[in-house]
Amino acid sequence: MASTFGVYLRLGFDHLLDLRGYDHILFLAVLCAAYSLARWRELLILVTAFTVGHSLSLAAATLGLVRIGSGLVEFLIPMTIIATAVTNLAGLSSPWIISREHREGRCASGPWTGPDEHRDRRSAPLARRSAARIAALFVQEETQSEAVQRGCSAPRMPGEVCPRAASRRGRGTGGWSAPRVRYGLALLFGVVHGLGFATFLRLALGAERSIWLPLLSFNIGLELAQIVAAAGVLAIGLAATRIPGVGERLWTAVLSAAAGSVALLMAAGRFPP
Repeated sequence: MASTFGVYLRLGFDHLLDLRGYDHILFLAVLCAAYSLARWRELLILVTAFTVGHSLSLAAATLGLVRIGSGLVEFLIPMTIIATAVTNLAGLSSPWIISREHREGRCASGPWTGPDEHRDRRSAPLARRSAARIAALFVQEETQSEAVQRGCSAPRMPGEVCPRAASRRGRGTGGWSAPRVRYGLALLFGVVHGLGFATFLRLALGAERSIWLPLLSFNIGLELAQIVAAAGVLAIGLAATRIPGVGERLWTAVLSAAAGSVALLMAAGRFPP
């Protein structure tokens, strides 16, 4: 039993980190691209959502409960990379909605030097004014106690988001939140990658009678390799952003664009007939 556990543990670990099948590594790289070490908690939740998704689909497909053609799965895997890259790049291009305390220089993140869209709407760019109107649909006015809970000194008016709080929680405290969208996508994309893992595991199982132990150990091997890959991306990102002129936004943009481009070529080559 111990030897079986070890064999499939190593098999799962090596499968994810195998550079000959680098699509899973590429996905983890682009998944981590928008995060730094300071936001490791958010990244942990994101990776956990991906883990839950691929664990469920891996078990279901290996046990024969779900059957999807391997050609379709292999095509969808690079599509998840492209979608994640686009999500990262879209997040970079979204304009900030500036809070009242930030405009007045009372926010811990520092004063804002851009145009005041509430005081001088004519000088504010159209895109920024439009973003404020859209945000107002999702963000409700909050009380003083709610403002204190999110770490800022003054309540937020409808359509206003404190950059300090936004960096931790997304666009607001209402029903819409960018992190929640990312977590949902990570869960969904995990299901797709789990189907790919299952194709490999079924071939490796062969005539194996009991599949529960191999399934468990293979999945644990995947998780260990996933931690190694995510840690590697964060370490490279930390080193890259310390280069003069290279900030987190540039790192996210370059890595996401590169991963998306590679995945686009990969998807073109795997397009189902």
